[in-house]
Amino acid sequence: MSNEGRLIAVGAILSVIGLLTIVTGLVANSLIAGNSGSASFGGVIMVGPIPLIFGTDRTALLIAVVGAVILMVAAFAIIYMGAGKRVAVHQET
Repeated sequence: MSNEGRLIAVGAILSVIGLLTIVTGLVANSLIAGNSGSASFGGVIMVGPIPLIFGTDRTALLIAVVGAVILMVAAFAIIYMGAGKRVAVHQET
């Protein structure tokens, strides 16, 4: 399998894991909240390495901030690791 095929496979697997994590969190949150009507949530939307953070209360926002910091560090590490490498472009003649 080529490197391109491996990257596509890893991307697909990570996408499925992310989707399952979101669904699991939603189900767990609804089960914990039950009929009390008090559920809190927070989230992070990454626009490149810049996070957009939101939350309904202080605890959810704090968890989202910690997640955003982890995602930012990971994004900068990936960018830094790939900065010195050049990608060869294959041209067919």
